[in-house]
Amino acid sequence: MIAYAMSQPADMGMDTALRLSDQCALRHSAFVEQLYATQPQAVAAEEAYIEDVIMPRLDTCNERYGMLTDTERSAIQRWDDAVRLVNDQPGVRPGDPSYAGCAYEAMFLAP
Repeated sequence: MIAYAMSQPADMGMDTALRLSDQCALRHSAFVEQLYATQPQAVAAEEAYIEDVIMPRLDTCNERYGMLTDTERSAIQRWDDAVRLVNDQPGVRPGDPSYAGCAYEAMFLAP
């Protein structure tokens, strides 16, 4: 997973900073990143990471919050479900004392 960090001048609004960041990525790296991310070796590595690292973390969240683990769904389907859960909870942060906060932390923070 490719991750970036950026800072912005104190006098620049968040919307402007995000727009500049998006323009920069589109101009300088988006196509190369897409090519990299969709090559078979990268897809297989991502799927293995989700299966081997993320799913056990999500299972821990399920146990902690009394949620059932749907073993009929693939790891990728469960990943998609968790992403939707987090996206449907505006303002949730990794580690928040909620199922969505636990899932967010499980999916996006390094071990």
